[in-house]
Amino acid sequence: MDLLSDIFVHEAKAVIKQLAYQVEHRENISSLSSSVYDTAWLAMICKGNSDTAWLFPECFKYLVETQSHDGGWPVYALEMDGILNTMAAIIALKKHERRPALNGAPFPNDVASRVLKAEKYLRATLQNWDVSSTIHVGFEILVPTLLELLEKDSEKFEFPGRQKLMTLNQSKLSRYRPETLYGERKTTLVHSLEAFVGKIDFDKVAHHLDEHGSMMASPSATAAYLMHCSKWDKSAEKYLLNVVALGSGKGNDSGLLADADDTAKTILTANLLGLPTDPDKMIDEFEASNHFCTYKEERTESFSANCNVLDALLHSPNPADYCGPIAKITRFLCRVWYSARVQDKWAFIKLLQGWDSGQLLKLPENLIHDQVPLVLFQILIRTLQKQSSDGSWALRVPSREITAYAILTLNSLSSLPWLAHFRSRLQSAIKKGSTFLVMNHDEWDREEYIWVEKVTYALTPLSRTYCLAALCGSTSFSWGERVASLVTISSERVVKLSTFFSQLPMFSKDERWLLEADVAAGCFYLPQLMRVSSNIFPRQEKVNYKYLEYIPFTWIATNRKNCNPLSNNVLWETMVIALLDYQLDEFMETVIRKDEQLKDVEAVKSIVRQLCEFPSHGESKVGGDQSHLPVGAPTNGYVNGHVDGSVSGNSEGLRSTALEQVKLVLSRCTSHILQHPTVIQCPEHIRRQLHSELATCMLTHIEHEEDNARFAAQQRQRALADSTSDSFSGAGTQILPFSSSRGTYYSWVRTTSADNTHCPFTFLFFSCLAAPKPGEPFFKGVRQHYLSNALCRHLANLCRQYNDYGSVARDQAESNLNSLNFPEFHEPYKPQEDGGQAEIRDEGAMKNDLFFIAEYERECLNHAIDKLNAEMTSSKQGLWKSNALRSFVDTVDLYGQIYVARDITNRVK
Repeated sequence: MDLLSDIFVHEAKAVIKQLAYQVEHRENISSLSSSVYDTAWLAMICKGNSDTAWLFPECFKYLVETQSHDGGWPVYALEMDGILNTMAAIIALKKHERRPALNGAPFPNDVASRVLKAEKYLRATLQNWDVSSTIHVGFEILVPTLLELLEKDSEKFEFPGRQKLMTLNQSKLSRYRPETLYGERKTTLVHSLEAFVGKIDFDKVAHHLDEHGSMMASPSATAAYLMHCSKWDKSAEKYLLNVVALGSGKGNDSGLLADADDTAKTILTANLLGLPTDPDKMIDEFEASNHFCTYKEERTESFSANCNVLDALLHSPNPADYCGPIAKITRFLCRVWYSARVQDKWAFIKLLQGWDSGQLLKLPENLIHDQVPLVLFQILIRTLQKQSSDGSWALRVPSREITAYAILTLNSLSSLPWLAHFRSRLQSAIKKGSTFLVMNHDEWDREEYIWVEKVTYALTPLSRTYCLAALCGSTSFSWGERVASLVTISSERVVKLSTFFSQLPMFSKDERWLLEADVAAGCFYLPQLMRVSSNIFPRQEKVNYKYLEYIPFTWIATNRKNCNPLSNNVLWETMVIALLDYQLDEFMETVIRKDEQLKDVEAVKSIVRQLCEFPSHGESKVGGDQSHLPVGAPTNGYVNGHVDGSVSGNSEGLRSTALEQVKLVLSRCTSHILQHPTVIQCPEHIRRQLHSELATCMLTHIEHEEDNARFAAQQRQRALADSTSDSFSGAGTQILPFSSSRGTYYSWVRTTSADNTHCPFTFLFFSCLAAPKPGEPFFKGVRQHYLSNALCRHLANLCRQYNDYGSVARDQAESNLNSLNFPEFHEPYKPQEDGGQAEIRDEGAMKNDLFFIAEYERECLNHAIDKLNAEMTSSKQGLWKSNALRSFVDTVDLYGQIYVARDITNRVK
């Protein structure tokens, strides 16, 4: 590759030399690909605004030649391309149809049928258009105007997203009156001037033409101006003639607004070239409250612009002078990444280098210690995961430009000290990607539509430049102790845990390196989980919280398997609730033990009902007034917040204090769940159900402990009988049938047992966390609600049965009631022969029966999932919801598989 590197370095120098020549000689250097959308607008212009001839008949010819068999025009990359291209083309065709004699050449005799076919295509496409996810420049003002023009002589175009589109349109235009365009101040609206056809006096916007005769370098905006101004503008005509002659979608960009994106890149370039340039004016112009604006009037924050501003700040002569703006942008980028709204690369490596060297030590600790390392690790793993077998990275099809970006990303991450375990795979990916670029060198100048403007466009010189950069090698960096100590990833532990998980049915077919990556990702969350583990429940001394290292993996791995539908924010919240589930279980088992404390059971039940009571008139009762509760006071079983089994609980005063402490701890738990911001914003019926399910969970904990107490008494009686009997019954090792059960095993597993798994309330809480947007229910309509409840119940049953399957030994040792203790499991299959001894079923046989029943519940669960998915996938965001739901189900199922393999629950007795 050394010789090839030299060749590509030489080629890179040639590209720079050519660009320098064009700039020096003021040649047209715009390189954006042309578009049907712009072509259609040019096709509508009559010479001199007269009815004598079309200005660009070749543009009309191009439209005719490029119409697809389905009636539409090209979709370069995204559905919005086809919509805008087709809308503008239909308007142009109709205009030519009304004036066929102006063409000066044979006019197609099938224009009318072409229009009908195109309108049919457009109506069908609009039905599936997801307005909310559209990112094209100005679409919210362009499409409504195009609809108006189309509907002047066509039926109205009705589609599901129309109301959403008009809401966005009104929101955008509410900030600007059309008359705003008449002033001297240039805004981005000038770039989309065609959106104001019929709404403004175009004579009053002529002053916005730049020195080349364009409206902010937009052919369509310039065409709209030229068609609707009262006096023919020769400078605009000249610009458009130049555009057509070059076959380019844009002209020179001298008329564009200054923006943070280009400003930042210019400052960065100057500093990289050794020309010290400070960013103060950029900060003054574009800094906002929590990010940097691209333009003053932007509708949505630009992720990439903030990346470029951060890069410029970090390469400024004195980065330490800008810790405030650097921290602001870093928070913004992490917030966007954590919300799963973008996947990209940026300047965090340079930020860590500055912090490592001591320049940026004033940056907030949580950014450097918690967020930035995790984001970088996720970028690495997701980049590696998306590489194709041919070495490329794809955007629908293998892409040279995207492959170049991926290689550059991996190169920038390759030296991070806590990624050492994955370095060999990283280097192999870089090598494969580089080989793909070399093998496809002849294709570098072929257009790849990956950039978004009014429609998606290609930028071939930029693509070639990045391909060259990716092949010209990388620079290594020697990290200091600060960055090296940010994260601890033990390769030995990663291999050991991933080996265990690879043996579970859920991951038996996964690549080992992916499981290792999931385990390693958990290392980034573990310190934070350790910190929050004692925020609500008292931390027990001398207890190995072994489930802590399992919790991150369970959510990370299932999320990865389902295409990462859950954001980092949701993942974190689910990890915390999983931790609370374990701790609530331990707390209730410790508080309601099988001794004299049971006399306080009714008082604890009363506390639970009070804390989970749904508030009336919208006033929260959760937690109540806690100011009088003695935090850390001596309690029955708890001293200064820690478990102390030496307190007997015989004193009424101590019992009273213990109840106060129980109320305090449970109020913290219920408040965290019921007063969570995502829960508060949910519809009332969801909140009522969550209050009820949480109360049921804790109350059934108590019922379960009461069952455990009766079962423990039965065990003691049996042990006493054995001690006074001449013959040994083996009660200490045998699984005893529960003689005082309240009902059948079937009823127990669907009520007390299933509710006690935490699954029902956790499922509801998850649906609040994962809602598409605040206040919007995850499930909609009676079908989805009914099926989701059925799904949850089968999942809870399965969870209990898997748990019991794996915890037989622990339950026997702690006198906990297990599924196998129910009489049905002890019934012999063979009838007892006369005078013969009754069949005694062993543990293995009973566990086989339990596994059989669990698999039946799995079949019911899968059926519910299939029915629910069929209901959800037909609606908006259905596939994403289906993947998110599958992540939850898989996680609960995974815990069951783990319990079958090993018991990870702490013993509290």
